[in-house]
This record gives sequence, C-alpha cells and structure tokens, in this order.
Amino acid sequence: MKKNQIDLFIFAGGRGTRINKITNKTQKCMIKVNNEPFINYQLKTLLNTGFIDKVFILASYKSNEIKAYYKNYKNINVCIDKKRIGTYLSLLNHIKKSKKKFILVFNGDTFVNYNFRNFFNKTKDVRILTKKIKNNKRYGSMEIKKNKLISFKEKINIKFSYINLGIALIRRKIIKNYSKKRFQKIEEEIFLKTKKFDIQVAKTKSYFIDIGTYKSLELAKKYFR
Repeated sequence: MKKNQIDLFIFAGGRGTRINKITNKTQKCMIKVNNEPFINYQLKTLLNTGFIDKVFILASYKSNEIKAYYKNYKNINVCIDKKRIGTYLSLLNHIKKSKKKFILVFNGDTFVNYNFRNFFNKTKDVRILTKKIKNNKRYGSMEIKKNKLISFKEKINIKFSYINLGIALIRRKIIKNYSKKRFQKIEEEIFLKTKKFDIQVAKTKSYFIDIGTYKSLELAKKYFR
C-alpha cells in the first residue's frame, strides 16, 4: 500500500466509568500522561508511518475538550456526535468524509508499541491487530486459524487468549448500516461477521496498554516516563 493512502478514525467518545474520579473532569483519551494527552502517543506513532492522510477523531462525551486541543491541527478533524451511539454508528455518521479505499480505526484509550509497516499490506476486507495475553477478563477473545479470525467473543474469562487491541484496517466500502440499530458497536457489526467478511489478523508480542483502570493508567505513566 502506498503512502498517504489511509484515513484514520479514532474512537474517543467513551465515558470511562471505571476511572470516573478522573473522567468526571476530562475525556478519557485526553488524560495527561506525563504532560501529554494519552491519545497522542498512538497518534504520533501512526502518523510517523507516512501511510496516514487525514485524521478524524470521533467524539461525544466532553468533545469540546478534544476540539479545543486540536483546533490548530490542519490534518486532524474532530467529529462530534451529540450523544453516545456506539463506535460503529459514529463511524457510519462520518465515514463519508473519507474517500480512501481503506481506513484505520483505533481506540483512543489504547497504545501498542508496534511497527505498523507490515500491517498495511494487501487486505481484502479487514485486518485486526491482536496479542496473546494471560487471564483475559477485560477484552474480546478471538479464535484464530491460519491468521484468519474464526470467531469473536466479548470479554470471557480464558487462561490464555488472543485479544482485539482496538486497531483494525478496514475496506471503506464494507462500512454500511447493516442492523439499523440506534446503538452499534464495531465488534458486533463487523468483527463478529466472520462468514460475511474476510477478516485477517496480525499477531504481535509488542507492549500494549490501555488506561481503562486506575492500575493500567499508572502503568502507562511509568512506561512513558
């Protein structure tokens, strides 16, 4: 895939209820980690690949905070939904702003120290970044065969399992309103439909962190120190 051929969509509308002492005051992705909004660590990594053209941050809760921070960034657009409608429905609302053949999505509260150069190889429908972890309780669990996703189950307790890291390359044309629901998550509308779409996976052993809990937030601060 050539440089500047992908638009990036960042999911940044979540409420962050597990760390609500902090998110009552600030959007989760904008929490300062060593004086830098957490979202910027992954954003800078992806922009440095040279593959990303435009960036769209899909915001809802405390969206004005995000909009104010990025107001002078020419290639970063903050797209606001008036209420929380789910990651996929938010994507549907704003997907027409992209004309690229492929888009990249990632959760604004996660970071993975990964070399994305090979991630942007030829993809039919979807490629998801995954990592095998121990004692999975918080993440979607994936069954994989020959680097293809066979099944996807949300948040079940398995000793070892591959998890969805919240980063996926998607062919833009497959993003359609399939279910017509008022709240739609990308896991249900795309990732679960393994018979409908060709869903590949890229495995990594790279460092991964999210800031969904107080403990993981402190780990992130130590990592980026």
